[in-house]
Amino acid sequence: MALMFSKDDVDSVGPPLARLLRLIFYRNRVTLDQFSAMAGEYGKRVGYTPAMINTNRGNLRKALVRKDDITWRLFHGILLNIMRLNIEEIKIVIRTETGELVEIGSKDPVEGPPLSRRVRPQTTPPGFPAAPTLPKKYSGRVLIQEDTDE
Repeated sequence: MALMFSKDDVDSVGPPLARLLRLIFYRNRVTLDQFSAMAGEYGKRVGYTPAMINTNRGNLRKALVRKDDITWRLFHGILLNIMRLNIEEIKIVIRTETGELVEIGSKDPVEGPPLSRRVRPQTTPPGFPAAPTLPKKYSGRVLIQEDTDE
């Protein structure tokens, strides 16, 4: 039986979330038939009709195989609902403006150092209006903090 994703499939995808999901499939040696069976079991658990199960299974397969990037919702849904794996912690590595690599995780303490501090002054090229300074506030779920180089 052929695996859902080969080693080359894992290595050829760029976006981290898509690569991570393919890596999980590869390391668990999930075949296309196994994935179809898992997706079918999920459909039965939630009360889908056989036609809905087939449509959902096909849509999931297309989303995984044909797209190089996936959403968090798809990633989480496949792990939790289809593969029945629980995500205990998420850790990501971020490259800051200074080039430093910083790891941050979902179980890290709330208090901690900022992820990035600008070390070079913000300059505006001649002929361009200066960018507005944003006050410290929340925009959606992302903290926007003004640069205070004063």
